[in-house]
Amino acid sequence: MPEGLTALFVYGTLGPTGSRSDLLQRVEGTYEEATIRAHHDHRGWGCTGGYPGVILDEEAPLLKGWVYRSRDLHSILPAVDRYEGSDYERVEVAFTTKQSSGLAFTYVLHSRHHPTLKSMPHLWEKP
Repeated sequence: MPEGLTALFVYGTLGPTGSRSDLLQRVEGTYEEATIRAHHDHRGWGCTGGYPGVILDEEAPLLKGWVYRSRDLHSILPAVDRYEGSDYERVEVAFTTKQSSGLAFTYVLHSRHHPTLKSMPHLWEKP
């Protein structure tokens, strides 16, 4: 995973008005509305603490969120990794904004929780 990425796609508490946006704002950067292809997990493991997650899938509908861009993103990733915890993993994802597209890091439900997405659609359907 290239540590040189300078963008992080977020969709919850790390968003611009989220309760933990302060983690990202430790470094100078900007938020921009963006989308990725993912299923929003409303019943997942992080939900037990009130924090839904996503499962990437190229055939999924667009999921709205934000891209936080910072030249210094690498310096805060260890703190964000600790915040996200062991039920999530940091991966690369393709994102699109109104003006551009590119690659960013994002946090998804850890793969041990969804070994075969297509055989477990109840994980990403709304209750």
